[in-house]
Amino acid sequence: MKIIKESSLCEYAELFWNRQRKKEDPGDRDALTDIDRGGDPRWWLGKKYDYKLPRPDNDIVSIVLLDDQKEVESLLIHKYMVDNEWMQASNLVPEPKTRVLRDLAKITINRGYFSKGCWDNTHHKYYRKWMEKGSLENVIKGDERPLIESVGPNEYEIVDGWGRLLPFVALLEKFTFHPIECFVAWKAYHLHLTLTSLMRGS
Repeated sequence: MKIIKESSLCEYAELFWNRQRKKEDPGDRDALTDIDRGGDPRWWLGKKYDYKLPRPDNDIVSIVLLDDQKEVESLLIHKYMVDNEWMQASNLVPEPKTRVLRDLAKITINRGYFSKGCWDNTHHKYYRKWMEKGSLENVIKGDERPLIESVGPNEYEIVDGWGRLLPFVALLEKFTFHPIECFVAWKAYHLHLTLTSLMRGS
């Protein structure tokens, strides 16, 4: 992990709404209209998609480069997602239970999630797009940056970006790993530990 620069939830929220704009969801019209007039994108994110925000104590935000494949593969999904309604409908509930992205990507491959049917969702959209590109180079950066949050020293959960990160890791079976950019929200103590660890490793 390399810290690119310090950021903020406002910068993350702006990029979130840039992605939402492309979806042309009628439910977002009021938020986007107000944001275009100078409204607060972070406030609208909390009003419309509060689950896309980190825990309140993770109030420091940075943009980082995840340049180690194991860092990306070890990301976690939230506990409630492991066997929620969507995971059940998609036949992706892991047995035994796991929240680790690497393990979940293997399940999608073993159960044919990306090879069967014509699913019209974010996972499949990115999977098909990157398959056609034939490479994972520079596919997650800029507006596509996910948001992860610190839940312990060197332990991170996905807040926003599950739809990009799952196909990315699944495609590592076919393509070479390339670094990705993301937002990280963390508390001061975990940031201090991370910076100390990075300094020792340099």
